Amino acid sequence: MDPNLVATVFVPTNDAFSKALSQYGVTPSQALQQASLIKGLLQYHVVPGMALTVDTLTDGQTLPTALTGQSLKVKKTGNSVMIQSATGSAANLVEADVPVCKATLQVVDALLFPSVSSLPPSAAAQLASRTAGR
Repeated sequence: MDPNLVATVFVPTNDAFSKALSQYGVTPSQALQQASLIKGLLQYHVVPGMALTVDTLTDGQTLPTALTGQSLKVKKTGNSVMIQSATGSAANLVEADVPVCKATLQVVDALLFPSVSSLPPSAAAQLASRTAGR
């Protein structure tokens, strides 16, 4: 990670990755061969320019991501924080406010999926082929 990066990064747990791979019928090796898809998914989990903490996240807040034109939405009730994607996928914060250089990591229990149209064409085709019939 760039030590000067100011960002909030929503980091899925290992279980979240395993669940997503299983859901889409993809092995870890197959996933790693789909670089443009992985890059788009990872960019969707980064909110550049803001190192947000649980205290600074607000209910209904829209967070622009590093994936051009895509955002996440915050749902907050008391100390409970959920992050929602444009496609309706959602993730709960399970570990909050992990400082890394100038960034803040927020550990979440699920992968967040952007709209297929926001991904590069090759990545969109890869994801669309995996979601057909679901």
